[in-house]
Amino acid sequence: MGLFDKNKLEKLLADTQVSVKPRVMIVDDEPGNLTALRSLLERYYEVIEARDGREAIDIVLDMEDPQSIALVLSDQRMPRMAGTDLFQRLTALLPDAVRILLTGYSDIDSIRDSINKAKIYKFMGKPYDPDELLLVVKRGVENYESCRNTNNYQAELEDKVKRRAQELEQKKLELEDKNEKLKQAYEKLDEARMTDSLTGLHNRRYLQNIVASDIVLCDREYDKWLRGRSSELPGYHDISFFLLDIDSFKAVNDRYGRLVGDQLLVEIGKVLRAVIRETDYLVRWGGGEFLIVTRFSSRSYATDFAGRLRAAIADHRFFVGDGAEISKTCSIGYASYPFIRQNPNSVGWESIIGLADIALLTAKKGGADAWVGVLANDSCLAVEVSDALEANSISALIAEEKIQGVASFDTMKLAW
Repeated sequence: MGLFDKNKLEKLLADTQVSVKPRVMIVDDEPGNLTALRSLLERYYEVIEARDGREAIDIVLDMEDPQSIALVLSDQRMPRMAGTDLFQRLTALLPDAVRILLTGYSDIDSIRDSINKAKIYKFMGKPYDPDELLLVVKRGVENYESCRNTNNYQAELEDKVKRRAQELEQKKLELEDKNEKLKQAYEKLDEARMTDSLTGLHNRRYLQNIVASDIVLCDREYDKWLRGRSSELPGYHDISFFLLDIDSFKAVNDRYGRLVGDQLLVEIGKVLRAVIRETDYLVRWGGGEFLIVTRFSSRSYATDFAGRLRAAIADHRFFVGDGAEISKTCSIGYASYPFIRQNPNSVGWESIIGLADIALLTAKKGGADAWVGVLANDSCLAVEVSDALEANSISALIAEEKIQGVASFDTMKLAW
């Protein structure tokens, strides 16, 4: 009994046959050798013949699916191109194909260095044992199919990973888009919450959210001055609060109706916007009242600014329907932060508005169409201002000359 049991080999080959035969290329310059190899292999494989290395390469280049070649079996000694040279070329053209070299024993030493370069799976001496060759070819085809299956599986995994990554990226983009839309919705909601629905101006909530940061900056500059780090009084960091009320606004509603009254308020907002700077705040305070906050501007300009506000309203003609128009006036009261410069944050901005409100009422008492401002003298104390605001009267502080009033009319006529 030889090295291989032929019956077992045939059974093994028969058991592994599939409906589509694996492709095997045989390359030899001798027709007899090609015939013998085809006769041995064609029962189990689809055999492609080439008479030398160059023809083998031409066949591969002309094939629609050259990667389907599972194994190349080539003689070493051939004219025009040796077997090892062919295999080196095929490493690029058929990277997965298994390469088996048939060579005489006298050639082994000369091709040994080429084996790695040509990526030869196995070389067999001539003459070869047919059964051994069949088994080697079978193992080589199995190796090819195993590698192809592994590569296909790896490609499938990579494709799945790629598609999953794309899906995750798409979901990420969708989530970012939803978050951006949600952010915009919240911003619109916040804007709506801080906007007067009638005039489109800011409301009290907006002022409460925004003014604190301005107060911090103002306090910082005054703190530098008080500590001697700055020799100049930081007057251009003052924040002035102007409460403006439309005189006899109720009469407009009573005579022309609330719709005309609403239109009048919208128009007043536009008039006031034209007077203030872009960096200042314009707030619908309620009813016919508006609050203007001038940011980081010296209080020495407050009287001039109050006069401009008053004149802007008085000089404007308001349409009330049917071609009719009316004139309106306003009264203004103002005070500036810090109220007591030597103790900047001792009187909060809410209390400053309280002082402006008292000044506004005083302007009304003076006959309206007027402005009144209140300023603290050096002897004024924060606790005294707090007590006066609680009593809603600063007349005692005026009498004690701890607070002084300025007005668009004779201050002697101020009725606190």
